[in-house]
Amino acid sequence: MSRWSPRRKSLKNRILILGVVGALAYFLLSTTISYLFLSSNVEDVIDTLRDERIHLIENATLHEIRTVAENLSHHLLDFSLLFENISRVIADYSDYVPSLARHPLYHPLIYVPPYGRESDIKNLSSNLINLSSHIQASLLPISHHHLVLNLYFTHTNGVTVFVNKSALEAVKRYVPLDPTTRPWYIKAVELNETVWSEMYIDVITGNYLVTLSLPVWNSTELIGVIGVDLNIRNFIEPLRRIKLAGLEEIFLMNEGGDILASSLFSQPTVSKENIFTRDVSEEEKEIYRRICSERENAVYNVGNKMIFSYPVHPPNWMVAGVLDMDEALTTFTAHINRWRDEVQRIYIINFIFLVGLIFVIFVVLYSYLMKRLFYPLEEIGEAVKKVKDGEYGVKVPVRDERELALLSEAFNEMSQRLKYDMESMERDKREIEDAKKAGELFLDIAAHDVKNLLTGIRLNTELALLKRRSGSEVSEEMLEKIMSITDSATQTLDKIKDLYKIKMYRFPLQRVNVKDLIKKAEELIKRMHPRKIIEFDYHLPEGRMDIPGDEFMVNIFLNLFQNAVRYTPGDYVYIQVKGEEKAEGGQKYWKVSVADKGRGIPPERKKDLFKRFSTWDSISGSGLGLAIVRELVERSGGRIWVEDRHSEDYRKGARFVMLFPRWEERRRNVGKKRSG
Repeated sequence: MSRWSPRRKSLKNRILILGVVGALAYFLLSTTISYLFLSSNVEDVIDTLRDERIHLIENATLHEIRTVAENLSHHLLDFSLLFENISRVIADYSDYVPSLARHPLYHPLIYVPPYGRESDIKNLSSNLINLSSHIQASLLPISHHHLVLNLYFTHTNGVTVFVNKSALEAVKRYVPLDPTTRPWYIKAVELNETVWSEMYIDVITGNYLVTLSLPVWNSTELIGVIGVDLNIRNFIEPLRRIKLAGLEEIFLMNEGGDILASSLFSQPTVSKENIFTRDVSEEEKEIYRRICSERENAVYNVGNKMIFSYPVHPPNWMVAGVLDMDEALTTFTAHINRWRDEVQRIYIINFIFLVGLIFVIFVVLYSYLMKRLFYPLEEIGEAVKKVKDGEYGVKVPVRDERELALLSEAFNEMSQRLKYDMESMERDKREIEDAKKAGELFLDIAAHDVKNLLTGIRLNTELALLKRRSGSEVSEEMLEKIMSITDSATQTLDKIKDLYKIKMYRFPLQRVNVKDLIKKAEELIKRMHPRKIIEFDYHLPEGRMDIPGDEFMVNIFLNLFQNAVRYTPGDYVYIQVKGEEKAEGGQKYWKVSVADKGRGIPPERKKDLFKRFSTWDSISGSGLGLAIVRELVERSGGRIWVEDRHSEDYRKGARFVMLFPRWEERRRNVGKKRSG
């Protein structure tokens, strides 16, 4: 321990020096920042920010009021210009009344005072009706404006032309009625100019209205008066849409101070509220008098309030707004107060933090030493426990310190050696188990199949001897049966040998061509059954059909061909072999099928078909052939299943279908595993 003590002390000293230097630097920096805050005039900064905020609020409020006033002026000016144009058009029409024909598209909506009866319309002159049809056509374009409620023209005799049929029907419900006695008509005729009425509730329609009326003269006389009813509700909505902090009210008033519309009203009021009758200070009333008399764009300060005004032309109205600046600055003032409190807290926190900094430095230093010395040793101890519990191959990080690095490297090397030794033992154990299982398998086969075949040979031989001793002739059929059983015993021993090689010798998979395997199996099956007429019907793609396999793969097709021969009655055997490409699960395969016209396989026997000792007919067979086929197909990475050649009748033959991975696909997968 004494050998490495100087190094640990040196590291500790460096950490202590670093901590002290950091503490001093932080102290100097905190002191400088505190001095800057104390030496600055915080209140001057707050006043400057407040003035800038007030200026922004003032501009934003004035902008909103100006926008509303200008939009309203624009719409009202459009009305005035349209009225003047329409009045000239109507005047021109009236000069040509004797020769004026009825408008081809319009049948005028006419009210004849005082009762509006249809029979009274028939008594009107055709000239008046023709002129009314052209008046209605002239008024129709302006009737679609969103501010317009009703639009009409009243002749000097009281006959009124409406654009809207519903307005005409509403008037008829309040007869007797003479439009020439209405205030808007009388005032327009008296003043001989465009007249804006006061706001009122129309007794006919029940709406809050302001009526704009204009007398129409031709070259010699008064023709009548155009009237348009504007819905006051359409003036209120733009006012109510303005949402600004501190804006108490925004309203529309005339030159007499009468309030026509207000953002505080959900609907118009007909009490003719006047700004000068409100409960406001005399100073505010004086400002409103100036607004009504001067009718200019202006901003006035009254205590903590600001009053804005903007004129609306041509009806000489004013849009005015009242802003409570204290309320508008509520959020700003709250932020400023929080900022001021935060500055004061910083002064206190700095000094408190400096006191605790020294303690933190020593805690951090202690934690650092624990991490660099004791934590690595704990890691090694935990790794040793894992190895003890059987988790071999565990590694620990290699630290920078020399003594810990040597210890970690030695442990990692030991752990890897133990892992390798245990894996070798496991492999040896598996090989022993496989050999044991293979031995048991071959013992079962020998005890089952070979014993049965030898018993058959013995029984048939004894029967032949008995016939011979009794003087009877031994038939050729009996001798052929003994030969057939002997051949079956030989084939069974060959299959046992093949299965042993497949189980015990794991030759590396190589590139084999399915077509070569099929041709070789065809030659073998024909040599094995020279008396049979075996016809092969091939449907294979052009080119090679390469799959991973070995020298035993020919047994797949040989066993399938052997089954086709065995289970097809008679001497003629038909075998169909098909091949095609198939993609499944993102992989490419060769799909190969072998079909025959034999006895077929019952559905209940299909699931156990590929198990050892499984047969599906009374015809002699060891039951090993299809087990060998399945073993070889699965070794290549493929799979096999059986289906009926004709789905409606299994007795018309069977079809064995195999999926083999393509050789190129296997090489690609191996490359991926190596790169991973």
